[in-house]
Amino acid sequence: MKERFRKARRVVYLGDNCGELVFDRLLIEVLLEMYDLEMTYVTRTLPIMNDATLRDALSMGMAKVAHLMENGVVEHLQALF
Repeated sequence: MKERFRKARRVVYLGDNCGELVFDRLLIEVLLEMYDLEMTYVTRTLPIMNDATLRDALSMGMAKVAHLMENGVVEHLQALF
């Protein structure tokens, strides 16, 4: 894994649970200290249960360490509601 990070220029990090955002940010901060990376953090557009959303990521200051984007998945979920 270290070798892959050393060779990489960009990393896409898929956020999962909103409760894990604190740990995600800490890991990203450590990776950025160790490697010269451009980090993108992807959240859910519409959460299912406790998925991390863009709003959650912004409230944790994730934009200070990574580019933020949503996964854009909405069509299938809207059909369920």
